[in-house]
Amino acid sequence: MWGIKIEDLDFSRDQIRLWTHKRKGGKKEADWLPMTEELKIALEEWLKVRPVNAEYLSVCLEPLPCLVDRYGKPFATRQKFMKKLCTKAGVKPFGLHAIRHLTASTLYAKGYSLAHIQAVLRHKNPKTTERYLRKLGLEQVRDALNEGLKRPPKTKVVRLRKETDGTKRLEKAKIIPFKKRESANG
Repeated sequence: MWGIKIEDLDFSRDQIRLWTHKRKGGKKEADWLPMTEELKIALEEWLKVRPVNAEYLSVCLEPLPCLVDRYGKPFATRQKFMKKLCTKAGVKPFGLHAIRHLTASTLYAKGYSLAHIQAVLRHKNPKTTERYLRKLGLEQVRDALNEGLKRPPKTKVVRLRKETDGTKRLEKAKIIPFKKRESANG
């Protein structure tokens, strides 16, 4: 998002090019991704107010107190930027990468497959995507275990059989809850 240039936007094909350096050998690599209608509208609106001479898409338009040193320049120091914004908003600071984890968790919770989430996050290896979902998976396993370990009321199955043609058959099963025995002491 921070290094996106105007040339990385293709409104005619509704695509945006995202770059990464996180490949073997630090090689810079790009992927063209589909642009949602909502993103397209937001970018078109942004381009109307963004300085025309700016090379990068993301530039600071106002000399905000938390960004006074970045006015008219591309945002370069992402972590400092997020920390300043979180402090200003009064929320616990988090990094931009947490948004990727949130995206993965949200897609997983909505039932999307690992392959779909991998494509959205642009991971070459599905194991990388699995690491994003590991914590979520453990929480779901824990919830399932806790739910499964909840014991239903103790029951006793009484089988009622009816003899037919000399054989015994199960007619029906009736579940009768156990009653606690009263102890001899009380």
